[in-house]
Amino acid sequence: MLLCRYKFLFFLIIQIISTNIGAQVIEPFSMDDCLKSSFSLVTVSHKGSPFGMHDIVLKAEKKVCDISIMHEQYKWVKSKWHIDVCRGPVHIKYGTDAVTVFKRRLPCNQDRSSDFCKSYKTLMLRLQDDGLIFAKGEKEDITSDHGKLNCSFELIDLYLGTGTILSRHKEYPSFIPTINTIEKPTINYPSPTLPNVPKEQEPREPIERVEVPQPEEIKAPAVEVKDGEF
Repeated sequence: MLLCRYKFLFFLIIQIISTNIGAQVIEPFSMDDCLKSSFSLVTVSHKGSPFGMHDIVLKAEKKVCDISIMHEQYKWVKSKWHIDVCRGPVHIKYGTDAVTVFKRRLPCNQDRSSDFCKSYKTLMLRLQDDGLIFAKGEKEDITSDHGKLNCSFELIDLYLGTGTILSRHKEYPSFIPTINTIEKPTINYPSPTLPNVPKEQEPREPIERVEVPQPEEIKAPAVEVKDGEF
């Protein structure tokens, strides 16, 4: 009986040790790691509606600053975005064959109807809904599909959303917070108009009162009237 207990404790200790050895602590990658990384084609797919009859496919590849995102739906609906996060002016190259260039002119909270902002919004939705949600692995692991897409998403959002042009020759210890998908409109509120309040007048010096002599009363001479004159 005692031997069985020792065997049980022995196997329990071995199990705990092997579990701890197998567990790997993954530290989040830095912005510098993300920017200077490169990866070949990453493919993420899932069944789309209606009834899961077709595949929705998202592909991504990255070579340092150059990021390409391809999206395929219904096999004949294809989109492609090419983003160079180290090149100015900030722009999007869009198209599978003929390429159209959309330049960033104003922040998208001030120019939502522009072609640039519409394309930027669509790209972010495709990366989230058809990429990050279905990619395998952990987002902190830059060697996994999820980590590669997360890295691409962060760089694109920073470049297109805030207009930040990066450089492969600089070091970035951490990610710069995005305003994007965070940008807030700048509202110039009019300064409050104060009512016109008359200024308090300074007290005036007292005016000397000058007495004006009143004219003497002129009395009419008395006329004596005799009887019988009228």
